[in-house]
Amino acid sequence: MVRIRFYGKLEERYNDLAVGRGEAKHLHMLIAKAIEKIKENPHKGKVIPKPQIPFKYKQLGITTLRRMNLDERWRLIYTLDGSDIEIVAVLLEWKDHPEYNREFGYD
Repeated sequence: MVRIRFYGKLEERYNDLAVGRGEAKHLHMLIAKAIEKIKENPHKGKVIPKPQIPFKYKQLGITTLRRMNLDERWRLIYTLDGSDIEIVAVLLEWKDHPEYNREFGYD
């Protein structure tokens, strides 16, 4: 079983996207589809190499990080926690591709 949890106020931001228009509504749909994929297979996202994990995540005690491409522009960042019985996928944030590249050292 996979349970989805949002970090901090991210769930509030996600819900705000649902009532938005245009790009916001589109991003909400992309994230909703990604959540379903993570529920089906929590290991679907690509593992981010440990040396590329930003310090802000390491400060939270996160040692493994995954990313899922939402489309050509947006990336979902998440981590897994739990046991074989229950896996918790913690959605940490979403970033547009250029911002993701800057933060994770792909520039």
